Amino acid sequence: MYEIAKKAPGRVERAEPFTQPIYHGKPTRSYGAFSMRKSDQAFLKTFDATLAKVQETPFWAKTLEHYGLSKEDVAAARAVKTADLCAGK
Repeated sequence: MYEIAKKAPGRVERAEPFTQPIYHGKPTRSYGAFSMRKSDQAFLKTFDATLAKVQETPFWAKTLEHYGLSKEDVAAARAVKTADLCAGK
């Protein structure tokens, strides 16, 4: 969240060095999510497929970096799969 620290000097500061928190013995990240009704399966399937394509573009990385994520954060977000998160991995 580097952008937050830049926009609020003296009130917010970046922790250096930063390591991911450990939860139940595993490094943990906070991931954003979208939600929708379970009954909207066709929409969900289309949404997931489209989002997956967008997430592989330079636009997605640039957008995340604009809001303060590092290149390492973007790479980590791209590496994780929803099914793994839902399974507690």
